Amino acid sequence: MNELSAGDLYDILLSLVEIMNSNVEMWLSATFATLVAFHFIGEKLTKELYWIATIMYLLASGFFLLRHLNAGSAIQQTFEMIESRNVPVLPQLPEYVSMGFFVLYFTGTSCCLWYMRRCYRQSI
Repeated sequence: MNELSAGDLYDILLSLVEIMNSNVEMWLSATFATLVAFHFIGEKLTKELYWIATIMYLLASGFFLLRHLNAGSAIQQTFEMIESRNVPVLPQLPEYVSMGFFVLYFTGTSCCLWYMRRCYRQSI
């Protein structure tokens, strides 16, 4: 089996970063779509619809989080493969960028769930 060149590894790294960014964009879109939907259907919201939407949103958010963690792990492994070949490595993102995503993710998910619950309570 042929080993990957440093250029191939950099291409993989850039693809993984694009996957991670795309994943964050999809999660943000799903979150804002949920907020807008609940804003407009608030007074027509039934208990069943509330629970279906809440469970679907939680499952989707969990899936986005797992995809994000998987891409982050793959990025770390790719960095390690590049470093093992004594090739100059691009600087990694500072820790606060990764932590910022998790703060955004948990705050955004929590606030969305709170708003969904608030809309449901106003409809009953």
